[in-house]
Amino acid sequence: MTELEILAELKIAYIQLEDIIENQYEQITEQEKEHLGISMNNLWIIYKNLYERIEREDKQILYYEKDVLIANIISADYVTRSEDYNDQYITYDETNKKKRWWEDYKFLLK
Repeated sequence: MTELEILAELKIAYIQLEDIIENQYEQITEQEKEHLGISMNNLWIIYKNLYERIEREDKQILYYEKDVLIANIISADYVTRSEDYNDQYITYDETNKKKRWWEDYKFLLK
């Protein structure tokens, strides 16, 4: 499994937990929601740490498009690296490819 694949799996898990919290209708208790939140926080930390290691070792693999990197925070999609829009978070709909990097296996396996 590549480092990018691990980042993708962490993001997918985060999205799924977020979906449960946002769309459940009293099927889970407040305490269970709290535990889901703790799990999301743990995923956030692991994602951040792995991202930073990749950034130090080979930042180029984080580029999804020219001037667009996968986001350094798990809750965002991409971050820009251009003179006009440096460090601006954008969604997958705002990229040229209009793809979710975490579902793009060609990218993840490069």
